[in-house]
Amino acid sequence: MRLKISFFLVGIFLYLTSKSQEQPISKENIQFIMYPGFPEANSTWGDIGYNAETNSIYIGVTNHKDRIGFYEYSLENDQMKLKGFIDKMAHLREFQWQGKIHTKIVFDKEGNAYFGTDGGESRQEYLMNHPSGYVGGFIMKWDPKQELMINLGMPMPYESIKDIEIDEETGILYAITYPQAHFI
Repeated sequence: MRLKISFFLVGIFLYLTSKSQEQPISKENIQFIMYPGFPEANSTWGDIGYNAETNSIYIGVTNHKDRIGFYEYSLENDQMKLKGFIDKMAHLREFQWQGKIHTKIVFDKEGNAYFGTDGGESRQEYLMNHPSGYVGGFIMKWDPKQELMINLGMPMPYESIKDIEIDEETGILYAITYPQAHFI
């Protein structure tokens, strides 16, 4: 499983490790980066974003159950760091479990990152009508200057956040939910 996670980064680093865009992809310009501190991690989704302000790539990695690791890869230092786990950094309670970050990670003018969380379809749908089922996805903000995760709240109960976008000029966030496909 850990090897699968490493392969995920191949596509990202094919471009980033090339000396120029014209350079052909080869074994010499492929780099495999491991995710430290989360041995049970086994998946990532569209949850990646490049932050020009910090020259870093942010990635959400999950075990598809109850842990989401939030990572920062510094292009300058060629170093992957676990910034923390979403449930702890966002002060989520046990009943507010989240399965993964499903959205891409977007950035405002100041370099703050935004993303949405998701229950994971099978677990979410199975537990949706259960008394302690899926409560809904959250929109999060990561402030890299303060190294602080800010929970911006749950836009709609029982709905996952499947995608997110930001208007960089106004700072307005837009999102799509699941399973009812609300535009927020």
